[in-house]
Amino acid sequence: MRREYHRRRGVAGCSSCDKDASENLRIIPYSLHWAGVFPDFRDFVGISIMTLTKADREILKLMQQDATITLAALSERVGLSQSSTQRRLQKLRDDKVILRDVSVVDPKAIGSAVSMLVEVELERDRPELLQPFMRWIAETPEVQEAWCTSGRGDYTLVILAQSVEHFDVLADRMMELNRNIRKFTTSVVLKTLKRTLAVHID
Repeated sequence: MRREYHRRRGVAGCSSCDKDASENLRIIPYSLHWAGVFPDFRDFVGISIMTLTKADREILKLMQQDATITLAALSERVGLSQSSTQRRLQKLRDDKVILRDVSVVDPKAIGSAVSMLVEVELERDRPELLQPFMRWIAETPEVQEAWCTSGRGDYTLVILAQSVEHFDVLADRMMELNRNIRKFTTSVVLKTLKRTLAVHID
């Protein structure tokens, strides 16, 4: 199921992010424009890659599988002492390699069973016009993920709603608060084949 919503306005929109010639790439090029939109933009652009040891990588693999693993079990699996394992784990957290430990909740168990992929096109890309949209994304808990993308749309959102009617309320609110949105297209997720936040580690 795919639905498209247009705001009837006379001015065609510009893209809000620089487009690469290849439509298959997902890029966020550094610019003063984006530094203005995202105050912490410099924190995730041009990040230097840490040198991780084999033990560090094994710790990350195991922690991604089960963050509740005990220190004793973790150190045994990694093959290090508990004190050494704890130091490495703390360093991975201090260096922001491990961002946080969370519990994964089944959406259906709490009545949020409808996932939507929303592709948003904006009218203009001036930072001051983007701020309301950025604020809406940050303040709307039903928005699980949000990306600036190349391709046809400017942004792609993953929204988890209780029902189609609930999503319609969210969509109406999004359009009401963000006059810079030219149109958005919605695809309903019919079946989830894979869902993970795990990062592959060689």
